[in-house]
Amino acid sequence: MANYQFSQLYNLAFRYLRDTAKTKYDLDTVKGWINDAERQYCRLTHFGVEKNTTITTASGTQEYALPGDFLLETEVFYDGEPLRKRHQEATIARVPESGAPRSYYIKQKLLGLYAVPTAAKTITLIYWAMGGTMSADADLPIIPDEHQLLLVYFAGIQMALEGDDDRMAKFLKLWNDGIYEAKIEVVEKYYINMCPVATETEQDLDPINHDLGP
Repeated sequence: MANYQFSQLYNLAFRYLRDTAKTKYDLDTVKGWINDAERQYCRLTHFGVEKNTTITTASGTQEYALPGDFLLETEVFYDGEPLRKRHQEATIARVPESGAPRSYYIKQKLLGLYAVPTAAKTITLIYWAMGGTMSADADLPIIPDEHQLLLVYFAGIQMALEGDDDRMAKFLKLWNDGIYEAKIEVVEKYYINMCPVATETEQDLDPINHDLGP
């Protein structure tokens, strides 16, 4: 089973884009498409890797920025004590209280606390993180090996959206079919105790065997 490095992925993309000389498309643009694809994969399949971070509260501040790679929280602690999750609407409907938070909510890219803290304490956030942060050529995607070529197909879609190619339908079908299968596989094979794990797969995806035109 192949585990593609970042350089292998973007070079495959240039091959599929019929631009192996890298003269038609900007290298940084194609790299960006590959990373965008991995973030989109994670959002659509809810696949991530477990990470944790800490945030220091400030008195009177209710909401705090989530990490840029945040996908889904698993546990939140305030000063070592676990917080329960609540709906944001329920929090807004009540008159804000001040004191030691007992619960939290997620609002777009913010983590909110209820009650509003009155002291500088530590929030520990355990969460699933998205990929899409590759920069060095040897960096590896976080998504399962058997789905990594989807990142290349996504780059093909972006290229076609620019009006430079007539293969939009082919790339779009490869992406959509792959994401459909990935959603099923992630649930069945990677969600164990609320954490994705590595597993063996039956076959690799061979880009040479895909009919993408001359």
